[in-house]
Amino acid sequence: MSQRLDQWQIKDFDFGTGPSFNATSDDDSGWVKATAPGDTHCALIKAGRIADPFVGRNEAAAAWVAGREWHWRTRFDAAPVADGEHAELVFDGIDTFAAVYLNGELLGDADNMFHEWRYDVARKLRAGTNELLLVFTPVTEAVKEREVPTWGARSEQLLTTRRA
Repeated sequence: MSQRLDQWQIKDFDFGTGPSFNATSDDDSGWVKATAPGDTHCALIKAGRIADPFVGRNEAAAAWVAGREWHWRTRFDAAPVADGEHAELVFDGIDTFAAVYLNGELLGDADNMFHEWRYDVARKLRAGTNELLLVFTPVTEAVKEREVPTWGARSEQLLTTRRA
């Protein structure tokens, strides 16, 4: 059996200061509805938090979005996983630098939109409600410690990262 997790909530934080993950938290204050597949900008436009950055001179007013740490969370129900059964969490792509948590436990890190990410969750799923959290690191922070090639007319760190 498979489930599509397309209803999410997003919230921004200063880099590294997001709340500790708590699967029992029902506090929805400040969280914005989002859908997946989708992106942060579209969710913020729909919620009225930013104007469309592709219209007029709105791009500068929406520039703050790129420098924030974004948390995407969703809740879903799962049946108990019997011994010997297999359960996976599969992402067709995560854009781009994110840590993936299930019920507060780190499953892994993603760093490539064009890669399928699979996590074995058979022993991590709870019978009943589960909470999935993706913590997106701002690109400028994610590439700080990476070695930057010096090819091309410009060699800024952001130019070495491919995003969708």
